[in-house]
Amino acid sequence: MPYRVGAVLLLLLATVLAACDAGPTDPALDDHPRDGEWRLVDPVDVGFDPARLETLRSRLRDGSYPNLYSFLIVRKGELAFEEYFGERKPTELHSMQSVSKSIASLLVGIAVEAGAIRSLDQPVVELFPEYDLSGASEWKRSLTLRHLLTMRTGYQWYESPYAGSPLEKLNENSQDWIRFMLEWPMAEPPGQRFNYNTGGVVLLAGALARATGMPADEFAERYLFDPLGIDQLLWIEGPNGLPHMGGGLYMRPRDMARIGQLVLNKGRWNGRQVVDAGWLEASMKPAVRDAWKFGDRPVDYGYLWWIADLGGRDAAVYIAAGSRGQWIMVVPEHELVVVATGWEYVDDWVAPVDLVFDEVISAIR
Repeated sequence: MPYRVGAVLLLLLATVLAACDAGPTDPALDDHPRDGEWRLVDPVDVGFDPARLETLRSRLRDGSYPNLYSFLIVRKGELAFEEYFGERKPTELHSMQSVSKSIASLLVGIAVEAGAIRSLDQPVVELFPEYDLSGASEWKRSLTLRHLLTMRTGYQWYESPYAGSPLEKLNENSQDWIRFMLEWPMAEPPGQRFNYNTGGVVLLAGALARATGMPADEFAERYLFDPLGIDQLLWIEGPNGLPHMGGGLYMRPRDMARIGQLVLNKGRWNGRQVVDAGWLEASMKPAVRDAWKFGDRPVDYGYLWWIADLGGRDAAVYIAAGSRGQWIMVVPEHELVVVATGWEYVDDWVAPVDLVFDEVISAIR
């Protein structure tokens, strides 16, 4: 079952929560095999050139990427490549950082399909009537769920440098994260421009709980993780048990691959529609063009998912990215999912993106 880490420990971790970092500790759970685990297959059986993958394996093992912890490749629904580095093991939970945000997007989609969320254009303040927002500006009153999903909140916000940032203040707040975000000042009307905002996703977790009538982590367990067979995970929680959906989820790399495969399958898992296909299609359409760069690759932004151009008509890579090297990359054109974890502060945290574009895809026959 999911594990939870409360607000006291969160405050102890706050000094390393830069850019949503939840610290390098990787809690390990029991390592017994479970039903429905990935089965490692011969790469040839899913269309890979084995020599090319062995060359990649040698590069990964020779120390060229010292901050890489794991690298997994799934093709056509089969695990074709799996490597862990240093003392890392498949059973360890690892910080997802902002990959947590992309998972939050899936949860919102489930709530929309269930009718719990009536409209993405609903003002956020309407979900929290018990807060006295009589002095809130018109900008704050016009903030919607769609703005939170697309990082166009209008908040006066930055996350780097972390020291003294609004994000640090949020992470260190031990009273009420929802109030913190509802009262944080605005710099401009929502919808004007992209400005990366982890606090907006924390507020989105609160909105999800209000709309569904259950805590956001319990909603995630019942409607996303249980159907996928994911029962080993950990949430960092803040005040009042609110999960840090901006960056506080820990998972196993193999379970990250389940998330990627779910997206590749247009929301279906073992014959069950877990996430609405229409929601995923909307999520992976650029709401913001050229929102960021991963290395020298420009990426667009959808509903808490990044979108990179693979080249060619309608060819894209859908990316859940977390700072210091956490990645889920989904390449529908090649029926491909790649997962990587690591702990790189500056230099090569985007190296897995280059590996997918330059090594993995080119190894497909």
